[in-house]
Amino acid sequence: MKLRNKALLILATAAILATGAQTASAASPENEPSNGSGANDIYATAEAYAIGNAVSGYIGTYQDVDVFAFTAQNSLYAELSLLTTGNYSFTVTNPITGEHYSDDGTGLIDMPLTYGQTYYVSVFGLGDMGKPYRLSSFHYF
Repeated sequence: MKLRNKALLILATAAILATGAQTASAASPENEPSNGSGANDIYATAEAYAIGNAVSGYIGTYQDVDVFAFTAQNSLYAELSLLTTGNYSFTVTNPITGEHYSDDGTGLIDMPLTYGQTYYVSVFGLGDMGKPYRLSSFHYF
């Protein structure tokens, strides 16, 4: 069942990326959509995110990092997925516990969640910028 969900998630996200869809039209100083990019470059200004949702954006400059924050609503597992045509990567960090997860070039992070803990997702370019990405996730046991 897990493999089926991954396949459906990848197909749906690929379709969205192929249409060039963005989730917001307002622009930040980096000329990025405000939803998914822009002023959310550090933990203190991280954009709110929830497991089970998706957000689209793009990396506006070579130094840009888009940061999203979520607080675990359960102690299940989560899979986060980053789909993009760009050379991008992402990490998930909990600065309180020291947990750190990386996609290791796969575009996927599987991780345990601890109820009530806040995690930060950082999306960044690997010498690349300007291409759309879609960050999505779901819970599993």
